[in-house]
Amino acid sequence: MNYFPIIIFGYNRPKLLKSCLLSLKKYDKLKKHKIYFFCDGPKNDRDRNSIRKIMNILDLVNIKFYKKYFLEKNYGLAKNIISGVSKILKKNKAAIILEDDLYPSKNAIPFINFFLNKKKMIKKLEVLVPILIYITKSLYLILTVTIQKDIVVGLGAHGLIDGKI
Repeated sequence: MNYFPIIIFGYNRPKLLKSCLLSLKKYDKLKKHKIYFFCDGPKNDRDRNSIRKIMNILDLVNIKFYKKYFLEKNYGLAKNIISGVSKILKKNKAAIILEDDLYPSKNAIPFINFFLNKKKMIKKLEVLVPILIYITKSLYLILTVTIQKDIVVGLGAHGLIDGKI
């Protein structure tokens, strides 16, 4: 199985980023992924202070980052994400992309990684969107939506019981 890189984007929200990273640490095979972090540059002194806090959090959370990118100036959300994703996808077929306000469950990354490994079987797949619907504490339904050229081309339902695909 390929372990696709994880790209995390943050900016000036250190508390949200810390929660995101602590959630990510619950995934037991996190060390098998290359993890990249991108932070847009500051707009003002307040942002500079927040970015310093982010740097401290990255050092304290005990996650091994393959590479961290801190931009000197502010490019804006869209340009930062497009640039960062493009940089990583030059050397990788796919990636798992997170923003600092996402709190993935311990099953989210393996679930996305599992389906990215199945991507080879789906020609011209552009986007795979996982949707989890909780039914009970130990049973939930997973829907995957595949999108090709802005058209939904597939919808799959998969049962997930006790965290096992």
